Amino acid sequence: MPGSDWFAKGVAVMVFLAPLLTVPVRAEPWNTPYDRFFEDPKAKAEFKTLDDGTEVRSVLLPGGVRLEERREDGAISRYSMDTSGAGAVLCTREIFLTVQIALAVCEDLENRTVSNRLDEALGRIDDFVVANSVEPVSLSQLHENEQARLIEFRKEMRGASDEEKVASCRSVDEERFRFRAEISRALGSMSDEDFRKWLDHLLAVPRLPAMNPCL
Repeated sequence: MPGSDWFAKGVAVMVFLAPLLTVPVRAEPWNTPYDRFFEDPKAKAEFKTLDDGTEVRSVLLPGGVRLEERREDGAISRYSMDTSGAGAVLCTREIFLTVQIALAVCEDLENRTVSNRLDEALGRIDDFVVANSVEPVSLSQLHENEQARLIEFRKEMRGASDEEKVASCRSVDEERFRFRAEISRALGSMSDEDFRKWLDHLLAVPRLPAMNPCL
């Protein structure tokens, strides 16, 4: 049969090359503090590459937090979603800290009951963050950040970082004042028992502190 030798040789070459063509290329290591979660076969991590070449990996962590990392042009971004039903701890911390700072600065928001509750909540939340963060963070670092945020807010409200209260933060920034006032009223309307039950529920399950879902 004409050309049969050429065909046979071609088949032989393809058979020889097939194993080489099907061997997967070893992906570059991510080298993030979260590698161990993706490497655990029991975790059933998911991996995919988008059309634009972005690499995506996601995994459900213990406690009900889904972690996703994306690598694009060597840069890695990270996103966490709390699916536990208890709430996103970092989101709660951010809102509580924002309100607590306003209570400390604004006379037209001052509420001792709410401030005391936020002191208790933020103390417990900070302990939770330190205990459950994969990337090490200390209480002193959290407190330094809180103090810097307080100083910055004072500057925004009155242009100085002194310790005097601002008579009316509403007159400086109506929109942000309204949000803080709404959260303060909601916290103040709860009984001590209900507030602690809610806080206990938020922090009952050890898990990676997540920012999402958030307001």
